[in-house]
Amino acid sequence: VYNPHFVKLQSDVDAQPLLVDDSSGPGNSVMSAVFEIVAPDHPCHGKTLGVLNTHVQAGTIEEPACTAPVIRALLGYADRIVADYRLVAGDLNGCAPAARNAASEAGYHSAYDAGQHLVMEAGGPVVTTHNDEYHFSGELDFLWLSSNTRTRGLIQIQSEERLTPTRLATHPQQSLPGPDWPSDHVSLVADFELL
Repeated sequence: VYNPHFVKLQSDVDAQPLLVDDSSGPGNSVMSAVFEIVAPDHPCHGKTLGVLNTHVQAGTIEEPACTAPVIRALLGYADRIVADYRLVAGDLNGCAPAARNAASEAGYHSAYDAGQHLVMEAGGPVVTTHNDEYHFSGELDFLWLSSNTRTRGLIQIQSEERLTPTRLATHPQQSLPGPDWPSDHVSLVADFELL
């Protein structure tokens, strides 16, 4: 959903499997689109934003699925999008430190890194999911922005019993998903400036 008075879909939405080292595991996918900024009074009027949404299939529950080769493949897709600015978002099922370094070296930054200790309503490191089946807890979802953007604001991640950085083997009073939240992941929302 987007505001047609602010942006216009410039290209057809493209969906395809995510190929890493010329192969694609089940559940790995990318979807991309390009939007033109059409608001006449916007300083970036006529510029384009390429958006890549992805899902990276989880590997083992002990290791992040987004490794350095995976993030390089994702950013390779993003860099092939002809646009002035780029956003890569989705469920990466965790990012290994080497993947985060590779993204930084490629000129991308995580929007939620800008919020530091204020990101979580309950404080502590970023936690975007807790899976009760595997008792996994951590930052699985990301918003990666190209270097010519700056994060201006974030929606703070709500305080939930299960959104803790420590894996818990106990069962909560209320879990995610639940009656008040339809997913085991939280929504990430960022306000960013195009430079």
